[in-house]
Amino acid sequence: MFKYKPVPSVVLLILVIGTTLLSCRQHEGPKTETGENQRFYKFIKQSKDFRSIFVYDSALLYADSAYALALLLQDKGKVADALISKGITYKNSGAYALAKTDLFRAKSICRQQGFLEKQARTEAIIGNYYLRVGENDSALSYQLTSIRKYECCADSFGLAKALNSLGSTYRQLGRHDEALRYFYRAESIYSLMGDVQRQAYVLNNIGLIHQFNKEYDKALKLFVKCRTVSQKAENHYMTMTSSMNIAGTYYFMDKNNEAERAYLEIIELNKKHPNDETLAAIYISLGAIYEEEHKPDLSFSYISKALQIAERLKNFRTETHATYKMAHYYLDKGKLPEAESYFKQTIAKAQITGDIQHLSHSYKNLAAMQQERGDLKNALANYKLSKELNDSIVNEKKLETIYYLESEFEKKKDEAEILRLSNENALQEIHNRDLKIVLLTIFCFVILLLLIIFLIRLKNRKDKIIAAQRIQQLEEKQKLLAAQSVLVGQENERKRIARELHDGIGVLLSTASIHFSNIEESSADEKIAQLLKKANKLLKEAGGQVRKISHDMMPGVLSKFGLQEALEDVFENVEDAGSIEVDCRIELEGERLNENLEIMLYRIVQEMLNNTLKHAGAKRISFLLKKEVDELLIRYNDDGRGFNQDEVHAERSLGLSGIKSRIDFLKGEMRLISSKGKGVQYEIRLPLR
Repeated sequence: MFKYKPVPSVVLLILVIGTTLLSCRQHEGPKTETGENQRFYKFIKQSKDFRSIFVYDSALLYADSAYALALLLQDKGKVADALISKGITYKNSGAYALAKTDLFRAKSICRQQGFLEKQARTEAIIGNYYLRVGENDSALSYQLTSIRKYECCADSFGLAKALNSLGSTYRQLGRHDEALRYFYRAESIYSLMGDVQRQAYVLNNIGLIHQFNKEYDKALKLFVKCRTVSQKAENHYMTMTSSMNIAGTYYFMDKNNEAERAYLEIIELNKKHPNDETLAAIYISLGAIYEEEHKPDLSFSYISKALQIAERLKNFRTETHATYKMAHYYLDKGKLPEAESYFKQTIAKAQITGDIQHLSHSYKNLAAMQQERGDLKNALANYKLSKELNDSIVNEKKLETIYYLESEFEKKKDEAEILRLSNENALQEIHNRDLKIVLLTIFCFVILLLLIIFLIRLKNRKDKIIAAQRIQQLEEKQKLLAAQSVLVGQENERKRIARELHDGIGVLLSTASIHFSNIEESSADEKIAQLLKKANKLLKEAGGQVRKISHDMMPGVLSKFGLQEALEDVFENVEDAGSIEVDCRIELEGERLNENLEIMLYRIVQEMLNNTLKHAGAKRISFLLKKEVDELLIRYNDDGRGFNQDEVHAERSLGLSGIKSRIDFLKGEMRLISSKGKGVQYEIRLPLR
């Protein structure tokens, strides 16, 4: 199973794409909207193409590129499309948690922007996601909602696709009547639209349900229609599939001649569009037909061909079937060593594929041959293995047989009972039987009562667990509120101390320095004047330290001119030191943010910068603060030595804890990527509403 892990090279590639697009705007003049659209939809198509051939790494790379471009274009519709593409890729690859995140983000954007068709499509995909993870009720709910939305926006193509998807869900759940209802609706829409390509797939789905229900005439008509439609659409895959289903239906109907003719026609079709796995399946089926018609040599010929293909393709399931047929061929010919060899091969392959039926029959035949040549020990062992496996296969049939025998026994018993009613003990027998029925009824009632009590206790236990979880959530909420209060209190206390230092102690130190200067100038004693000069110098240094501490606790630039000026001042000071190159971009559109928000953002950036300066040994810092429609985006990168995230989280780094607590206070999200020698990358998103 594919599992996505953020890789620095992928992130860098996305950043390169974004930087290239931005530089094109700055240096080459604005690109046309058409060109940017073409680039975006090319990324989406490439992601879909790679997804169709199961190359999920590349599919995700192109989906991420489309997402980066959509963000640069500030096009919510394209952002939703890119998130849908990412979600489908994650879903198909088995990364369900990541799929859910992206799909629900896309759904939220579509709902906010009023994109009804995109929302319908997203909910259909979410329904498929829930089906994959086994939440069937949620799957059906989302798919039904998707159908209603497609009906509202009169999107026939989307509606047909959603109907087919819901039909497939019901079919997978074994609810065939409901599946047929939705399949037939989808087929009708595709037929009216003239979309023969998709009509063929729906016809095949309907045919399979009728075949499963042993309604072979209906299934045959649908498969023939599916083949006709597929040929018209030049869909070679569905042409071959429907042809195989036609042949299989003839075989189930015991029409071996028609099945044989159909399979031979498929062999000719396969020559035009070769598919070895299909060819092997045809050879196996023909071998079975010729075996039933008592043509062993012809059957052997086709089974041999199937076995050669299966061995070349390493298709163990087909190999199992073919080797079993070969073993029976040699057994019928009396060539016991060859038969035994093929039965052993069948056992080896069946153990790999979990094919219990072939495994059981092979053990049984092997035991019979070993018994015949006197190898009783191995024969007994293999017979026991066969019996154990056979018990698991035919358990249901045995139960049916036992039920039938019990029914017959009861029937005979009732007949005997009727005969016995004629004698003088008949009434007593009836009374005893009635007493047994009463006792059995009481017993069943007690069992039912115990079951109800058990269910009530189980419900109470679940209620207690839910209540405990709610209490835990409330406690966590209280802890968060307490942490938030501490943060606000810390900032307020910093402001108060900074004001006291600047307006109180700072002023007193400056006044004292002035007095010392006056005394120094009026002193006639040179020695005293020198001492006064030194004391005055110390006072000035103390005043400078007080101002520096006051500025660190609450920068005057931040309170007077706002966050943008304060951050630019901080990064200019870092760059002026000469050891680190800084690329700082702040796009706040000239607006001031809420005072508490500005202070928190300043502390977050200050903490990230302190971590870089103290620990990273970096030569370059890149910083972006951008205001989007309803959120703030912060990207901070350095090229320092980086760190192992697991180790840092285990040690509970105060720096990262401070950043995380402030982001939690602002109800934002942080994505941190770092590894040793690869620098560090932060991406922070904070809501503005």
